[in-house]
Amino acid sequence: MIKKIFILFLFLVFSLSISLTEHIAMAAGETLSGVPSIEAIIAKIKGNQSEIKDMSADIETTITSTLKDSKPIVQKGRILTKSPDKSKFEIFSPMKQITITNGDMMCVISPDTGMRFTQDLSKLREKGSLPQVSTPSDATKVFDYFNLKLTEHGTKEYVISGAPKEENEFLGKMDFFIDRDRFLPLRIAIYNPEGILISLSEIEYEKISDVWVPLKNTSIVSIPSGSMNVNMEFKNIKVNTGISDKEFEIK
Repeated sequence: MIKKIFILFLFLVFSLSISLTEHIAMAAGETLSGVPSIEAIIAKIKGNQSEIKDMSADIETTITSTLKDSKPIVQKGRILTKSPDKSKFEIFSPMKQITITNGDMMCVISPDTGMRFTQDLSKLREKGSLPQVSTPSDATKVFDYFNLKLTEHGTKEYVISGAPKEENEFLGKMDFFIDRDRFLPLRIAIYNPEGILISLSEIEYEKISDVWVPLKNTSIVSIPSGSMNVNMEFKNIKVNTGISDKEFEIK
């Protein structure tokens, strides 16, 4: 169960940190108070999707834990994404692993052993084990998975809260804290069905090729036996360079 919670956390936060970015765009719909509607805010967040055709970056992830006998783990790798539904995540150290998603199919490869594991993501979604998201390239579809409501929080953020439309044994609610000026998600909070906070992520951005892209994601994940800190840094970020479809082939 702990492993499933951690995998769900990594999938949601990694996907959202890659894709929930915004290029200032027109979006209709405001409430009588002058606060944008949920539809308008999401439209602005989704605006960047049409601007990012593909993206690549080097990623360094540091994981520390309070679990007994745990030691810090530093992973180095690379991410490639291509709209609308392709991604490739390579880990170079301390182990080698390649994860490719292409549409509904995901393949995990161990280069050292040649072992391959292929999963149909649509079957996981049918079981309610995974939100309606295939890859980081289409992560804004995660909003379709929730019943959403909008609240204001101070003067710099909007908060969109979402509970799953269908019962989920691991996920109770997610809160998205959206920057009022740039319409970027600054923090993402995930709660279990009992309302207990199981992860909190903070995201920093940089503007490259007139598009906001994630620069750093700092997360705390709580599990019954302790907690984990996950720090992801994105380097050598490149946008719209024309990545070949061959990078995402699942054979």
